[in-house]
Amino acid sequence: MPWGDDPHRGGVKIPERTKERTRQRILAYAEKPYHGKYVRIAVRFRMQFCDIDASTEPFLTEDFSPPQVPRNAGRGSGTHAQAPTPTVPSSAF
Repeated sequence: MPWGDDPHRGGVKIPERTKERTRQRILAYAEKPYHGKYVRIAVRFRMQFCDIDASTEPFLTEDFSPPQVPRNAGRGSGTHAQAPTPTVPSSAF
């Protein structure tokens, strides 16, 4: 495949001035139609790419109740079967 067909090769690194201007434009745009629909917007630049992540809080209804987990469940409680420890015969050395 020629380098022109692979988006991870080639390209030009985005200049700092362009990064800041792009970040400001993205945040300004998101503020208008999406106000209150996100908690945080992360804008990251890597090489010739720009990644945008919008984080939201999960919606929980008033009658939501988290599942109950037994206090002794988890590591070292003996509730899970342990895999046998492999042994190497002494004749292998």
